[in-house]
Amino acid sequence: MKTTMPRMTMTKWTPSAPAHWAAYLASFVTLAVIATDMPVSVSLLAAVVTLGLWAWLVQHNISSTANTFSQTAVNTSVAQEVRTAAGTRLQENMQQHLLPARTSLEQVTGIISDGTHLLQESFTGLVSKSDQQLEQLNTMLTQLKGGDLDSTNLTMENFAREIDSTLGSFVDLMVKISVKNVAAADKVQDMVHEMDSVFELLSQVHKLADQTNLLALNAAIEAARAGDAGRGFAVVADEVRNLSISSQKLNNCIREQTAGTKALLIDISQIVEEMASLDMNNALATKDNMDSMLKELVEANQCISDTIDSTSLIAKEIQKDVSSAITAMQFEDSAAQIVHYVQEQLQAMDTTTNIVVQELSANNDIEQCLQQIDIKLQEHLAAGPRATVTAQNMQEGEIDLF
Repeated sequence: MKTTMPRMTMTKWTPSAPAHWAAYLASFVTLAVIATDMPVSVSLLAAVVTLGLWAWLVQHNISSTANTFSQTAVNTSVAQEVRTAAGTRLQENMQQHLLPARTSLEQVTGIISDGTHLLQESFTGLVSKSDQQLEQLNTMLTQLKGGDLDSTNLTMENFAREIDSTLGSFVDLMVKISVKNVAAADKVQDMVHEMDSVFELLSQVHKLADQTNLLALNAAIEAARAGDAGRGFAVVADEVRNLSISSQKLNNCIREQTAGTKALLIDISQIVEEMASLDMNNALATKDNMDSMLKELVEANQCISDTIDSTSLIAKEIQKDVSSAITAMQFEDSAAQIVHYVQEQLQAMDTTTNIVVQELSANNDIEQCLQQIDIKLQEHLAAGPRATVTAQNMQEGEIDLF
């Protein structure tokens, strides 16, 4: 009599096409996000979503496999072989599913670490350059305001005061010179008047010479009338006449020289008066211009000082912002802890798969096998890793550095 061994009818579980392709698509998108220069938060979110999807598929795979074994187990030996083969396939599938997730997590960890390191170096350099800029601004501000510099150093305020003092002295000097020029012009006018008196004297000398000439002429006439007795007197009359003519010529020369001198004095008087007026006007105009320029210089100096003060405040605010940014860079610790926790969860999933495979291979009773799997899974979950980061953003929770 031929006996036939009952066959175990197994329904091989295959994940639904949409879920399966969604998991692969999520893995591809995660790798693409990591490969590009997307923000770290986006990369981390994509990795976590992908891991969650794969975890759901694995959990569904385990549940479906267990149900399949419980419903279709008929023959013990055949069921044992089937369970062993299914466990092996399950373990292989789990390894294939978890490998991209682990690789993605390692890439995320490396990208976060490198990016954080570069950001820290950049912020450190920014703080250093900001300190140098602030020091230079403070030095410039001190030089503009005078500050604690030595008295030998010339500041803008001291420069303005020195220029104003120098110009004041210059204007005072020009005023004095102008006054002296006016006095000199007055003296020249007095000399011109004195020259007029000299001309009057010369006129009198000219009249005296004319009278002497006339007297000599009369004496010569009388000597001619006297004949031989008046010859000696005629000689004297001729000499007196010659002396009168010479005196007249000398008087004319003196008059001409005096007239030239008077003309020169008049010209000098006009020049001195023009110089006095010109010096005074130029000095006053120059002082007014310099006063206006100094006023603008002082205002510009004050504007520069105010700008430097404002820039210094901005530089200090930048330092505060950079310090806050450096403090915020601790997100790497939170992200690293989250990635580490996800890696531990992946390892836990691997361990769970091993537990399922071992129980499927060791037990012939499906119910007992499922009970043992459930017990060991509960024990493993109770002793499993806990999340060390509970915050949802940088303002929440604390960071446990490890």
